[in-house]
Amino acid sequence: MFLSPFPTEVVSDSDWKSLAINSDFIGFYPSSPIKEPFHSLLKYAPDSGLRLITALSNHANKAWRQLHELSDEKLTPIPITLEFPWGSQAFWGNEKEYIWSRPYWINDTLSSAFMTLEKWCFEQLEAGANLDELIQKITKDHESVAILSVVSVLALEQQCISKTVFPLVTNQKVLDLDYYRFTQDIRGSSSDRKSYKFCLSNLLSAFVFLNLVRRSKKD
Repeated sequence: MFLSPFPTEVVSDSDWKSLAINSDFIGFYPSSPIKEPFHSLLKYAPDSGLRLITALSNHANKAWRQLHELSDEKLTPIPITLEFPWGSQAFWGNEKEYIWSRPYWINDTLSSAFMTLEKWCFEQLEAGANLDELIQKITKDHESVAILSVVSVLALEQQCISKTVFPLVTNQKVLDLDYYRFTQDIRGSSSDRKSYKFCLSNLLSAFVFLNLVRRSKKD
């Protein structure tokens, strides 16, 4: 994709979908959590697979921000800044970017990458991986809110508000984004995973309720 430096350049819908990624290659259609090279890299060389997905996501995120500069709307994106145990990170994007792991608004290459990552993360948890360590491993160096969607469903699957999940459930913007993810999942997902049937606001409400019950018992 060529981004023209001239302000008269028209930004098309296809620009927003491709995000400077050549998605003409039919090997990524339809989006799937077993597409190569993401599937094999995460299975046999996970560090390389994570680096590839991070680089692809950050590349698309950079294009998304550039398109805002070129667009007639002239909207200025504002990042979400979260304080994790390992440090502060800024994440860019809105509702459509948050659900890059769903094959709705984005090109098949990017959605396949995030679908494969999400599937791999579930497998890691099922194999006994530590939730906080896994979240740090997949989140560090990411610049798009898309990775926060993956973190959210992992937390929902574990029904846990850990030290790495806490920054998400205490940020209203993230709660709003995850509610949008939830509305899309209940309409289009055939998965029986409980994480697709709830949102972070549900997890936060349950956490607050349980703590109130514990305090009342102590009193």
